Amino acid sequence: MSMSDLMVAIAAAVGAPRPMTIPTCVLGALPYATVIMTGGLRVSNAKARDELGWTPNHPSYRDGVREFTAQ
Repeated sequence: MSMSDLMVAIAAAVGAPRPMTIPTCVLGALPYATVIMTGGLRVSNAKARDELGWTPNHPSYRDGVREFTAQ
């Protein structure tokens, strides 16, 4: 999942238009912004599952975003 994927999911959940995309060459002037917008946001919850017996409330981030924005 990228920041772009997350922004699209949030916009869809609240009924907003799909966010505009910014060409990567424009982000080139801001290396940190390039990493944030094009890099992955993957994290692992394996340690919490294994050591704490934790399970996520939602099977995917999209489901979580939908519930969060519905409140």
